[in-house]
Amino acid sequence: MGRDEFDMAAEALISRLIEEEGIELVSSRGVAVLRGPLSAFILDLESPEGRAEAIADWLMQQAEVADLFAEDEAIEAALAETWDRYVEAAEQADPPTAAPGEESSSD
Repeated sequence: MGRDEFDMAAEALISRLIEEEGIELVSSRGVAVLRGPLSAFILDLESPEGRAEAIADWLMQQAEVADLFAEDEAIEAALAETWDRYVEAAEQADPPTAAPGEESSSD
């Protein structure tokens, strides 16, 4: 999965939070500004444990976020419905390939 796919998954997450009135952005550019940094932040999380709380804290530190109304449970549900599903579907569509020098099972 490439960087763009992760960014699209982050965009879907932000859009879901907006639809559910869980987040208010400063401007209409907010989704475009936040999607790349948010996907990088989620990818850098060490563990899925507490990810909703970590994402909420991160979002509140961003200049493009006017306010965050969503509780951790709502953020976790939005993650499951957007990020997790998107990443899972993309991985199924584009399974990992063998690294150079490794044999693949089709040889």
